Parts: sequence; C-alpha cells; structure tokens
Amino acid sequence: MVLLETRGLSKSYGKLQAVKDLDFAVEEGELRGLIGPNGAGKTTVFNLLTGFDTPTAGRIFFKGENITGLPAHKIAQKGIARAFQQSYLFMWSTVLENVLVGCHMSCRAGALREFLHTGFARRQERAARQKALEIIDFMGMGSLANELAGGLSHGHQ
Repeated sequence: MVLLETRGLSKSYGKLQAVKDLDFAVEEGELRGLIGPNGAGKTTVFNLLTGFDTPTAGRIFFKGENITGLPAHKIAQKGIARAFQQSYLFMWSTVLENVLVGCHMSCRAGALREFLHTGFARRQERAARQKALEIIDFMGMGSLANELAGGLSHGHQ
C-alpha cells in the first residue's frame, strides 16, 4: 500500500524554482531518505509535505487522500508531523509526558470532554499513553519513560 505520494510537486518563490515536478511514492513499512546539497530543496519538500508551505503545483497524497494545501495541524492529525533541528522539551516533565504532548494531536475528546473527564476522554487518554509508550520503546528508551527530560544526556534528549 502506498503511504505517501507526490505527483508533479513544485514550489516556486518568485523566479526561484525550489522544487520542480517531484514524483515519489513511499510504501508502508519502507524507509526513504532525501539527500542533496544545501539549497537543493530538501527542507522545502518537508515543508510542503507537512503543511508548513503550499505547493505552486502538484499534489500530495497520504494513504490515498489528497492532503495538498491542508494546514499543518490538520496534516499532523492525520499522522504526518515533523521535528525541527532544535528540540524543545519540558525539562521538568518525564520522557513519557513529553511524548504525550505530541500524541495528544490525535485525541478527539475536546476540551469540554477532557474537563468533564468523560469515558470517551479517558479512553482517548489511555490510547495516547499506549501510543507514547510504543514510541518510547521503538526509540529504545523504554527504561527512561519515567525519567525527567532535563536529567537525560543530550543524545537522549
């Protein structure tokens, strides 16, 4: 199954063509890299895929759905997010709590249900916690889940 695909993806800034007619597809379970010299358009591609910028032409599909031009928060809710080179952690929170911040993007309970602590909100919270623990385990940091982020080495942060 194709997970992520672009067709004719292009981005221009005035006369500068940062990305031109990019076609690629990533199958589920496949890893790909984007390599090129400074100024080749790598960051622009990531900005387009994650909704931080809109293409001049072309389309982006995620799990078969056209996500071209959607705002970043909508794309993140679908499961595509980016990490910036600078990491910002809540140093007085645990690794688990820091990862939960990102996992809450997929929660659909809403502020009122969270405030009222409804059954739906509790189920969403349990699912987010489970997902966060899976991510932490995937990163090989399961034993650090309850450690404060500020106490971790820079490599672990």
